[in-house]
Amino acid sequence: MASSTWLAGRAGMASQWRKMTPVDSGVQEATEGKPPKCTTHVFHSDQRAGGVANMWSVTTVSKAFRVLLLLMLVAGGILTFHYSYDNKYLVRLQNATLRLVSQGFTQHQGVADGSGQSLPSWREVVCKQRQNKTHEGKKTPTLKQLFRDAIPEENRNIFLMDTACNPTPKFRVWCSVESWARQNPERQVWFLLTSDRIEDNTGLSSTLLHQYANLQVVTADLDDMFRDTPLLGFFNERKWTKSWKVELLANMLRVLVLWWWGGVYSDTDIISVRTLTLPKNSVGFESSGKLGNAFFSFQARHPVLYYLMKDMPRHFEPNRWGCIGPHAITRVMKEICGDRMEKKIQRQPVICPGNITIFPHSTFYPVHYSEFEYYFLPGEGNKFNEKFSMAFALHFWNKLSKNYLVKANSNSLYEVAAKRFCPTTYRFATAESGVF
Repeated sequence: MASSTWLAGRAGMASQWRKMTPVDSGVQEATEGKPPKCTTHVFHSDQRAGGVANMWSVTTVSKAFRVLLLLMLVAGGILTFHYSYDNKYLVRLQNATLRLVSQGFTQHQGVADGSGQSLPSWREVVCKQRQNKTHEGKKTPTLKQLFRDAIPEENRNIFLMDTACNPTPKFRVWCSVESWARQNPERQVWFLLTSDRIEDNTGLSSTLLHQYANLQVVTADLDDMFRDTPLLGFFNERKWTKSWKVELLANMLRVLVLWWWGGVYSDTDIISVRTLTLPKNSVGFESSGKLGNAFFSFQARHPVLYYLMKDMPRHFEPNRWGCIGPHAITRVMKEICGDRMEKKIQRQPVICPGNITIFPHSTFYPVHYSEFEYYFLPGEGNKFNEKFSMAFALHFWNKLSKNYLVKANSNSLYEVAAKRFCPTTYRFATAESGVF
């Protein structure tokens, strides 16, 4: 009885199995989210040999097909998982990138100038007073940009700069630029502006560029200049923008240009009066106990430049003039040179560790700032050779002397220097007004 019941049950199962093909079974299981199962079927003992063989063949094919289908479904599941995961990852990466770009844009977003073009945010700071001005006159094309369009050759450079975003530098600035190009034809002279254009109202800039093959007028994206340097964080914090921003920016940039490319830095109120034959790493006393940073020379990536960049943020005092300028270079050099810097230097240069030569004030600052008027006294020009026999450059202290005009043929020390060392600029400056 039990046997017949069992056989009847098995016959019912076989009949039900015949109604469902192996493909249908696999598809049904797959669509239910389950991998197809390989099931062993037991047949009734009364089945004939041929039927059993036929059923065995079908069962074998079914097993192989199900195994293949299983493998395909597993592979498809893996691919689907990875595709889904990769898509989610890409979405997360894209969202993260957008957040970073958004944060960066908030930090470095630009403002529109008069032409509707976006400006870097640092130009908003240094060019604020000039953004709404309409400039007239003949304009040169957009200036070449350091790093992107122009790469100075290491250690053969002379850098000057105007950080006030001024597209029309004054005649005295061009006099300084011309003097360096004229006196040092074997070096590349780079006049760096934070303005991206020059307005050539008088024709002087185009004349000088044509006359001196070693002269380049360029601009720079300050984000590029500060990137990957110890000054980047200080620059981005904007503490330097609270007071004397143009001067503080210039104090940082002069170190950066020498860090990247090496050579000489000069303020634009200095006139070169002799071809440079100085050691590659040179600094000069401005006054007793204080070095000047209006002129210095260093090889690219010299350790002193790195120390200066580390020193500036640490000793920054927004209300103290020169805190990251002359005071900074004096602090750093005192640490390097020790007591030799002040005790041993009289009229002769002193060499400090790092192969740095410190020169007496007569080399770059022969007239103290408290006596700047001496440069502009009429009739003193006859003493030029005697007074400046040891000088390589003359610093005219523009912050104090900018309102002291030089009349043509007044024979002042400044006029003699201009006639000799920036003759083209002198001719343009005195062509109509007769004053310089």
